[in-house]
Amino acid sequence: DAIDAAIGILNDLYYVCAPTPLQYAVAHTLDQIDASYFEGLRRDYAQKRDLLSGVCAELGGAPRIPAGAYYLMVEPRVPGKNAREKADHVLHQARVAGVPGSAFYADGGGEHLLRFSFAKTESDLNEAVRRLRGAFLAPEGRG
Repeated sequence: DAIDAAIGILNDLYYVCAPTPLQYAVAHTLDQIDASYFEGLRRDYAQKRDLLSGVCAELGGAPRIPAGAYYLMVEPRVPGKNAREKADHVLHQARVAGVPGSAFYADGGGEHLLRFSFAKTESDLNEAVRRLRGAFLAPEGRG
């Protein structure tokens, strides 16, 4: 069991960590990019975050605004006994995919949460917002 755990940790490090020379090359390249590029990214992602968090707030509990990621954790007021059922309900009713929050917690946590990404094109995100509003906020579609 200890050997399996050690191999698992080593595998994770190889899988998610870029080799050191590559990290130096990327850092050097990033230093060459004009700062306005990153400001534009920040502004675009903030607008997308605000759009998605607005409709998520309309769906229920306040979304957890990320400090640096492009995902929102949301506690939507939609039918379902757990996060998987809530995600399935949103997918079937609005055709918008969310990841059950339980995938990111140990010991049964996150069962009331869904995670949505806002790292989408503007048109895809607008369509998702339109579908969510139509499925859950229209009088005949309230969940």
